[in-house]
Amino acid sequence: EDVCIIDWFYDPKPLIDTPTVNGPSYCYWSLTLPVMANLYCLGHTLLSDRPDNNASYLFDTKSFFTAKALNMAIPGGPKFEPLYRDMDTFDEDWNKFNDINKVIIQQQIRMEYRVAFPHLYNLLPTSVHLLPYHHLKNVYIHMDDPDLPAFYFDPLINPISLRGMTAKNVSLVSHEDVIFGPSDADDDNFELLEEVEPFLADKPLENNLTAKGITLWWTPDPYNCRSGWMRRAQDMPLVKNWYMAHCPLGHPVKVRVSYQKLL
Repeated sequence: EDVCIIDWFYDPKPLIDTPTVNGPSYCYWSLTLPVMANLYCLGHTLLSDRPDNNASYLFDTKSFFTAKALNMAIPGGPKFEPLYRDMDTFDEDWNKFNDINKVIIQQQIRMEYRVAFPHLYNLLPTSVHLLPYHHLKNVYIHMDDPDLPAFYFDPLINPISLRGMTAKNVSLVSHEDVIFGPSDADDDNFELLEEVEPFLADKPLENNLTAKGITLWWTPDPYNCRSGWMRRAQDMPLVKNWYMAHCPLGHPVKVRVSYQKLL
């Protein structure tokens, strides 16, 4: 399996004399799909298994910057020194109690609301970042078994039913019955001609690189690229994806503190 990388993987400067790199300056690389798939197979144990960006909502860099600007601390996140001090004393003649254009709400506002919508739930927000409310849902399911075909029906996916879209007193009718009539109808004379073939019938559905290409499409940088700039080994954040996530529940206090210190 490692035939693509076994000859140069342990070299001090791999592929230095090949067209894969830009030359003696060693600043740019360009690898093929089999090589990238093999490298990902070796290094995927150090990567995070959360391809959905919604899992890091209010726990990313912009959220931390906004919390610092508002002098707050996200639960489980880092704690900063105040970015702006004495912000409430520069205009003591005006506040929320003597402003006739404001509605006074004495209910405690959650910190998550103030970070997610800083211009709505804060007075005079400064140096805050606008955060995305929701990312596109990622429904990709990682395939662990290499013997499975590239396109298959995963048992984790439930079949889509029409039960929630139709009334209870209406019998279920399939799409084929709507177009071609009921399957038990006597006047069902629809037949396809023998010359009819599906599109791209003479082309193979997949090859030995299809499943690897689909897997690399959903991998983090740099595995999802065919080329890029060189970086030093000491500049590669191997465990960044681990501590850039919430500490799992049930861990002792010292583990949660370690997560915060890494942030």
